[in-house]
Amino acid sequence: MADLTDIDDDTLRDIVRLVDGTLPTERKEALEERVSLQPQLQAIVEEQLKARALSTSIDEDAPGRVHAKIAARASHGAPRPNFALVVGAAAAMMAVLAAVFIVLVAPNTVDANVEAVAEVSLRAPEDTVAVDPAEPALLEGTFDGLQFPNWSEEFSFTGAGRRDDTVEGRTVRTTFYDDAAGERRIAYTIVSGGSLDPPRDGTPRVVNGVEFEIFDGPLATTVTWERDGHTCVLAGDGDAEMLMAMASWKGGGAVTF
Repeated sequence: MADLTDIDDDTLRDIVRLVDGTLPTERKEALEERVSLQPQLQAIVEEQLKARALSTSIDEDAPGRVHAKIAARASHGAPRPNFALVVGAAAAMMAVLAAVFIVLVAPNTVDANVEAVAEVSLRAPEDTVAVDPAEPALLEGTFDGLQFPNWSEEFSFTGAGRRDDTVEGRTVRTTFYDDAAGERRIAYTIVSGGSLDPPRDGTPRVVNGVEFEIFDGPLATTVTWERDGHTCVLAGDGDAEMLMAMASWKGGGAVTF
């Protein structure tokens, strides 16, 4: 396994996100350049590329692109990555990869997870959504026991589609809502499994009995809160007060918390 002793946590997290395709564009090129110049980072990238074969990712084409980009940079004067650094028998290799997967992919810092979850709001919906015929305050379908609210009547935001992703080891579902003019979009994400800690730089607020943390996400102001033990993230074209009013709406008891 590559030596992680001299690599700071932020760099390790960025390498994971570089490989799984969630690293923001403004940081991606700089990290690729660093990796092409540092064999130690190259070894970590190689291990992470291989470890990703053990899990589902957001972007299935990311490993090939990362490998090609780093190799291309190295071919223009920088040392070529030694992608044979991870060696050994098949059983030993699987043990190493499992260990690397735990170190680099497992959500050991929740702040990074909340930020990564918020970045899903920048993606496009893949499936359609519909109002639950049995309960008009909700959208049809459940995710980890929860349903998304139907905001069309109360806030004039209509469900415009949804997508499922895996973010740093967590399965998430995002429902997108558009206003009546089609000019503003809100993205509501529910994270599977147990709740995540609030973002490190968040500002706490309580609205309608719901505890929120407000933080700067990819779409400016973003809020996060818990519903029935699950972390939820709401981001989009609206100020914090609007987002919290929407997120804390209970639909006459139909939206459970």
